[in-house]
Amino acid sequence: MPVINWLSQTRSSKIYSPWAGAPIVASADFDLEDALSESVARSADAFWNLSCPFGGSPSISPNPSAQTTPCPSRAPSPLPAHTLPSSSSPMQPVPPFTPPAEERPCNATQGTKNRHKRRSKESRQKRRQQASASAGHNFYRRRPAVREKYFDKYAQKGIKVDLDIMQATASSSGFTGIRRAFSKKVYTLDELVKRTNFRICEWDGRTPTPIVDRKGRIIAHLAGHPDAHDWPQVHEEAARLLEESRGLLGLPKVAKKHRRGNFFAIPFGVSHGGGRTKPTVRRQTPEATSVLTELNASNPFMRIAHFGSSTFATWAPRLYDYYVDRLGATFQDDADLERIFVGSVFPSATYNFGPTTACFLHTDAANLPFGWCCITALGRFDSKRGGHIILWDLGLIIQFPPGSTIFIPSAVVAHANVTIGTGETRYSFTQYAAGGLFRWAEHRFKNNGAFFASLTEEEAKQEAEKEKKRWSTGVELFSNVAEKLDNDGEAALAESLPFVKRLQEYTVNHFIRRTSRSLDWQGVNLQRFFGG
Repeated sequence: MPVINWLSQTRSSKIYSPWAGAPIVASADFDLEDALSESVARSADAFWNLSCPFGGSPSISPNPSAQTTPCPSRAPSPLPAHTLPSSSSPMQPVPPFTPPAEERPCNATQGTKNRHKRRSKESRQKRRQQASASAGHNFYRRRPAVREKYFDKYAQKGIKVDLDIMQATASSSGFTGIRRAFSKKVYTLDELVKRTNFRICEWDGRTPTPIVDRKGRIIAHLAGHPDAHDWPQVHEEAARLLEESRGLLGLPKVAKKHRRGNFFAIPFGVSHGGGRTKPTVRRQTPEATSVLTELNASNPFMRIAHFGSSTFATWAPRLYDYYVDRLGATFQDDADLERIFVGSVFPSATYNFGPTTACFLHTDAANLPFGWCCITALGRFDSKRGGHIILWDLGLIIQFPPGSTIFIPSAVVAHANVTIGTGETRYSFTQYAAGGLFRWAEHRFKNNGAFFASLTEEEAKQEAEKEKKRWSTGVELFSNVAEKLDNDGEAALAESLPFVKRLQEYTVNHFIRRTSRSLDWQGVNLQRFFGG
């Protein structure tokens, strides 16, 4: 048998040497046609064995008229039997297999629809996340479908309390709460039931449930969690990250004890007040900074943060716009300030590392008194027996399942947690804003001394009147169950325009991070101030 040698050349012009080995020659009794026939028969047998759920296989006969033996518990198939060629007949192609109609699941069409629906929802979520990343904190707006699905449906089904939130006390300036003294004690559910007449509220951790005061204001909100099929895995992953990170903080045991409880807690983000002369980024140890960087970049906590801001915008749109306007101006004024999460309106947050996080009764007096603190519970515990959130001033003990989120005015409403059982774990993630950040924006990016020194006598009187009314004005930013939120937030936007106009008058020729798309309150491009 002659051997043919040739040179092989690739597209990159490389040339390979010819084959120099001896050729492989088949034995004299080898018949290619018989080998192909046997291979086809084996393939058909293997296919039928795989297609039969009980491991049986129908007989395959060379006789076209022979009946095919069905798999057990399956009706005889209308499929014609395959005809296998013999070695003396020419090769015939095996017809493609089509599953019988009886074998197809009865819900195949519905399954396809559900799959398409899920993929469509995931695509919309991905587009919104991409838009959020490009738009920053000022992304969330009330969409009609979201308003109808949540606010219009659940606003009238909230928990009513016999209290007017206006009766709560704030500082004289209206920018912070008043610190109150409480005992450093954690409570069991049995203790609270015996010692108080508080109302125990059952909550599944999913259904949106507003807390409404005597005047119909939504002063707090049980938000639940995102409508995502993978949410159980997401919040369990968040708890796992906190558990694994606790040992990497490098903090002494004494840091575990503080006025809010006996557990490691790391606050981070941008804050102002407590002796600071201007808004600054909280500093931590190198070990804690490394842990925070990884947690903030993780998918679970980014999703929790985005859910918090989007829910905030849906249930308290006027208050949300207040955050956007004041905090947005503060961040634009100082290039050194960085937001924690893209798409989140909250400038500060705290990781509570547990492993049995249960807060003492306290208020967060440094926060904005009419602002909302966003709290997310994490871990593995029986929420019907422990882990409840206690809203002391409202007389409520609310079940707080892991993976769910609750909003409360933490600066004026005292709150705590019920202890959990032995062997259980509980962590939490909170997002909030210091009242000093809002004061900094309204005081033209100056501290109190410099701001009041720059005012005329008449302006100082006007500012004093504003401070007297700030608390009552802020309370009216809460939504009311009696109102009908507009579809696209036009009413809320109209209410915020006077402040935006005044703020932009203060900051003309001041911002250094203006973009080509920045507009003033009239919709005119602000680049004109810079000669752009």
